Amino acid sequence: MKKNIVIYGSSYPDSIEVLKTDNEVNIIGYVNDFSLDEASWMSQINYLGNHQIIKELNSDTLIFNNIWSHNNRKLIYQRIMNYGLDVFSYFSDDIFIPNSSKIGKGNWMHKGVKIGSEVRIGNNCGIRFNTIVNHECSIGSHSFLGPGVVLSGRVSIGENSFIGSGAIILPNICIGDNVIVGAGSVVTKNVVSNSVVFGNPAKVSN
Repeated sequence: MKKNIVIYGSSYPDSIEVLKTDNEVNIIGYVNDFSLDEASWMSQINYLGNHQIIKELNSDTLIFNNIWSHNNRKLIYQRIMNYGLDVFSYFSDDIFIPNSSKIGKGNWMHKGVKIGSEVRIGNNCGIRFNTIVNHECSIGSHSFLGPGVVLSGRVSIGENSFIGSGAIILPNICIGDNVIVGAGSVVTKNVVSNSVVFGNPAKVSN
């Protein structure tokens, strides 16, 4: 039996293309709060309206959170939970997740993502192409990792943090909640919560 899916947001056309070809899902339509313009890759999907429409969906409908902003992803996740619905998880078919690793719900991972052993990932995270999450890493809920990020062994990332494309986090580093790491940065020291860091080595932005 196919799963009924509503797409929330229009951030990633590649995610939409994958869902269109998945024989196990039925896309009912999409919801968009943040832009009134219809993205070209959504042109063949029925626009349902803003988040208010979610209250009218059947309880077995799953919501695919297709938003890149970690702050907005968290808001949407909480909104979906408040409406009594559940979230859809998407993992590219080339991803292997070891039995020792635990992944929460509502996450999506694109092609080329590598997950090591004893990894812990919370709920509602986005992990983009070719990112590597090495052994014994943990990623808090609502966090986002851009393409080509490398988390070395035993890295800890808090909730609601954003790791920019190509960033490298060295082993045993702890990154707090609500942190932004700039694209291409190399993080060599722990980063406290509510910080913005960038550069090689990464430094706190003043």
